[in-house]
Amino acid sequence: MLLFCWIGKRIKSHVLFCFVLLSFFLSGTIFAAAADTEMEPAVEIEIGSLSAPSDAAIWFEEQVDRFKFKYPHIAVDLVDVEEPKRPKFPLTENPPLARNVIGIDSELGYEIPYLVSRGILAPIDDFLPDKAFDFSVFYDSDLAPVQYQGKTWAIPWLARTEVLVCNMALFEKVGLTRPPKTWDELTRYAQRLTRFSHGSDTVQIGLRLGKSNDALAMTMLSFIMQKDGYVMRDGKFTLKHKSVPECVNYFRYLLTKSNAIRYNSQTLAEALEDEPSLCYGMHIVPIEEVAAVFDRKEFTFSSIPMEGKKIQACRKRLYLAIRKSSEAEENASWLFVRSFASPSIHLPARPAGFPCVRTIVKRNDFKTLFNYGANGIETLFTTAEFAMDYGEPVVHRIPGFEALWPGLVPVLEGRARLSEVADSVVAEPNQIIKPISYVTGK
Repeated sequence: MLLFCWIGKRIKSHVLFCFVLLSFFLSGTIFAAAADTEMEPAVEIEIGSLSAPSDAAIWFEEQVDRFKFKYPHIAVDLVDVEEPKRPKFPLTENPPLARNVIGIDSELGYEIPYLVSRGILAPIDDFLPDKAFDFSVFYDSDLAPVQYQGKTWAIPWLARTEVLVCNMALFEKVGLTRPPKTWDELTRYAQRLTRFSHGSDTVQIGLRLGKSNDALAMTMLSFIMQKDGYVMRDGKFTLKHKSVPECVNYFRYLLTKSNAIRYNSQTLAEALEDEPSLCYGMHIVPIEEVAAVFDRKEFTFSSIPMEGKKIQACRKRLYLAIRKSSEAEENASWLFVRSFASPSIHLPARPAGFPCVRTIVKRNDFKTLFNYGANGIETLFTTAEFAMDYGEPVVHRIPGFEALWPGLVPVLEGRARLSEVADSVVAEPNQIIKPISYVTGK
C-alpha cells in the first residue's frame, strides 16, 4: 500500500490513480480465472444421431450448439449414423454406435432389448434423482417404447405421426366448418369436397393419402387399433381380429366406390404444385411434410379421426440413450440428454413432432411464434399423447410390415376377399420377423 500512496502523490488525477488500481486487481482476477479454466479437465463425448427429417436435423444441431455454449468444458463430436444401415448389420455384431450418446429408433422394435442384453446402455434411472429432470414432461406413450426390465433407457426427442391437413378455404365453399372427427365424417367430407369439371375430369379431390401405400397403411393401423384390434399377436402377424375385415371394408369403399380419394407417391409440397388445376380438400401425410403449408392461413392441422379409443399408430420415435463409459463421460452425456427434457427448451422454426416436451404448447413464446400461418400447430405435438406402437417388439419388424401391406392391395382394390388370402398375406412377413430372443439370447 505504501507503494500505491507514493504513486498517488505523483499522479495529479485521482481518477487516473483509481483506474490504474482497479486495472491491477482486475487483471489478476482474470489471469487467475484463466488459469482455473485451463486446469479444468476437458471431457469429450460423441453423439450419434439417427438420420432425421431435415427440419428436425437442423433443430437437433442447434440444440448441440446451445449445449456446447452452456458447457464449454465439454467437447462434443456429432456423428450421423445413417438409419438404413443399422437394421442390415448382422445381429451377432454390435451395429455402428456412437461412443457416448446413442440414437434409438423405436420403429426398429428391438434396439433397447438388444443393447441392454449386451450391457451397452446405462439406464436413465442411474442418473436420478436430479432436480433439473422430471419424466412427467413427456407423454407416457413417448416413454413406453424404451421401458424395459422395469427401467427407462432413453429420452424421446422426436415423434412421427400422421396428420390430417385440411384446406379450410375449400371447406367453407361446401359449408364445412371443422375437420372430420369420425371415420364416417371423413368419408362424407371427402365426397362433399370432390368436384368435377363439365368434361368429367376431376379438378378437386376430397382426400389424398400421401406416400403411396405408406400413409394408407398407417391410417388403417390406426383404425384397427382404435377398435382394440391388432395385426400382430404373440410375435406373429395375424389378420384374424374382427377389426381387420371392418377396416378393409371401410377403406375398400373409400378407395373404389366413393370416387373421392387418391393415394400417390407425392409429398404434400409436390401435391400443392398441381394447384389450381388440381386441388385437394384434405391430405393425410407424415408429420414432417406439414412445413409445406406452415405459412398458409387457409390450412388447419388436425389429428386423423379418433373414434372410440383415442389411439393413433405412431410411425416412429427417435430417442437418445447413454452408453456405458467412464464416470466423467457418462455424467457429461447425461447433461446433454437431460437438456431435451427442459421445459424451456428452445423452439424450432418449423415444429413437426419435436421436441417431445409436452408443456411447450402452453408457453407464451409458442403462442406468439406460431400465430401467423396455419391453424392447429399444437396438434403437431399433442397427437403424440395418443400415438401408440403399432407392433410387438420383434426383430426385422419394418421389413415384415413392408411385406405385409402389398398383400392387402388386391383386397382393397376389390380383386380378392380377405378371408381367402389372409393366411397367405401373413406367411412371408412371419418368415421375416424373429423373436426378441434372437438378439437377447433369452
